[in-house]
Amino acid sequence: MKTVIKIQIILCLIFLFTSCKYKQVDKELEVLKQFPNNKLTKLELVSYINMDTVNSKIFKTSFKMKNVGTKSMDSIFTKGICICTTLTDYKKTLLPNEEQTIEITVDLAEEKGNFLKEIFLYGTFYPYQRKIQIVGYRK
Repeated sequence: MKTVIKIQIILCLIFLFTSCKYKQVDKELEVLKQFPNNKLTKLELVSYINMDTVNSKIFKTSFKMKNVGTKSMDSIFTKGICICTTLTDYKKTLLPNEEQTIEITVDLAEEKGNFLKEIFLYGTFYPYQRKIQIVGYRK
C-alpha cells in the first residue's frame, strides 16, 4: 500500500513539473525595453512569407526591412527558432529611409508536409521585436 501511494505521489509530481508552463524570459527584449520610447523608430517589414510547395531539402528566400521612421534604428539582430534556419550578414544599424535585404536559408531535411519557421527581429523600433513566419509544404 505504501509503495502504491509513493508511486502515485511521484506520478503527480512528474505531471505537475511537466505540465507547468514557465514564462521564458527573452533577455534581448528586456534589454531593448530599457531604451526610451521617444528614441524608437518605425520598421517596415513583412510578417508572413508563403513558400507554397518546396521540393528540395534546402531552400532560400529573403525579406526586406526598411527604417521608415525619422530616427536611426540601432541594435538590430535576429534569432531563428531552430538551427535549421540561417541568415546572411546584415547591417546592425539603419538610418532613416534606409533599407536592406536579408537572405534566409532553411534546411528542411527532417521535415515533410506542412512547415512553419519563425524568425524574430529585434532593434530600436516599436515594439522592439517583430516576427516573420515562413510557411509552406515540403513534398
